[in-house]
Amino acid sequence: MTDKFTICAKKIIKITGIILFVISCLSIIYIACDSFIHYTFNLKKSEYFLNFIGLFSKYQGLYSATFIVIATYYALNQYIENFKSNNTAITQLQTQLKDINDRIEKEKIELTMVQCKYFYDEIQSTIKDMYRSIEGTLKIDHITWIINDFTEEDLFQQDQNWHKQFDSIPNDIRDKIILSMGKLEMFSIYFMHGNADLEIGFNTVGKDFCRQILNVYPLISIWRSRARQYDENFYNKTTELYKKWNDKLEEIRKNWPQQYV
Repeated sequence: MTDKFTICAKKIIKITGIILFVISCLSIIYIACDSFIHYTFNLKKSEYFLNFIGLFSKYQGLYSATFIVIATYYALNQYIENFKSNNTAITQLQTQLKDINDRIEKEKIELTMVQCKYFYDEIQSTIKDMYRSIEGTLKIDHITWIINDFTEEDLFQQDQNWHKQFDSIPNDIRDKIILSMGKLEMFSIYFMHGNADLEIGFNTVGKDFCRQILNVYPLISIWRSRARQYDENFYNKTTELYKKWNDKLEEIRKNWPQQYV
């Protein structure tokens, strides 16, 4: 919206311009009448012309001021119209941006729910199948372990023989482990890169996701450590998402210790 000072200035200039224009018109009428009288009595065109020029020069400052004021008024009026036009364009742009943001947010929520459904329908099923494959081959009994970091070094501090058990499993079972870990990483990437909503995701699958990561913690840790020489970011998004959501769970447990989380 145009500021009050500009509107007030426009009104003052308009009034001043009208007054100066009226005075200028009266002066021109006076010049014409006075010159006509001299011309009528003297009957000399040269004296009429000189008298007209002399009187016109006398009021030259008035005409200049009138022209400047009128020009200023129209310039200021054009500025106000352009300002209003720009405001209209900005308002339209803001409306379009809001529509785009609303659409993006809607698509983000839809993608979040798709990923949550994918976690329960696909990832959980794949991990169950993996567990059935390693049953009797690899013992995963680490519920009492404390997760300090997702590395083989951390595993070694808690069970010095676990990595030897892992090395003994067949390649076809390893493929199933890689498939399960890959799906968890793909799921986590959507949330850590902002494509899916972290808050909605946490409220929907956060607790089950963290519980599942605890279950496969040794597998993620040993695979991350051994792939480090090829890729330092191996399963990084999975561990980052776990830490973020697990922190929220710990905060809930701290604030409502009587509530099972």
